Amino acid sequence: VEGSMKVTGIGTVAVGRVVSGTLEKGQPLVVAPSGLKTTAASFESFFSNRDTIQPGDEIGICLKNIAIRDIPRGSILCSPSNPIRPVISFRAKVRVFGHRKNGISRGYTGQVLCHSVSSTGQWKNILSKIDKKTGAVVEENPDCLKNGECGVIEIELKKPVAIEVCTEGPALGRVLIRNAGIDAVGVIIHVTEYEPKIAK
Repeated sequence: VEGSMKVTGIGTVAVGRVVSGTLEKGQPLVVAPSGLKTTAASFESFFSNRDTIQPGDEIGICLKNIAIRDIPRGSILCSPSNPIRPVISFRAKVRVFGHRKNGISRGYTGQVLCHSVSSTGQWKNILSKIDKKTGAVVEENPDCLKNGECGVIEIELKKPVAIEVCTEGPALGRVLIRNAGIDAVGVIIHVTEYEPKIAK
């Protein structure tokens, strides 16, 4: 979802791009990462009413029984039978860029951007430094990653987001990390699902 709006006489409309699967009128949907349920009442593509939607289509979709605040930018509409789980941390293979003189170390905090979602994330661990051509591990648990170096890192997010491992969903598995400039780009290789704490 790139954005949402309230349209007089129609209701809540979400705007975005179909990244996988198909969509039909009346199809039930789940909003990730919130888990709220809704239904695709109708949709348009390039101001033309459509009965079905295919991957790559840019669409506006009218959703039943849901408010604008419940479908913010970065949400994913998915099938109830195969919903995208909310993710609170992930591992990624990244390449570091060079405007930081001393490289990037554990504890670095920046904005993590993936598809249309953005969340603050902290580098909790640098698991390895890898060869950028072969992917072979060069060093385990390095202190930092410097300009041009590649590695496997673990990032903890400030809030749960809807993302996937890149091999399972390429459009939802590429990340850019920045703080006053682009610091690193990469692909997600493992995710840790968010488990809400239940009050006793």
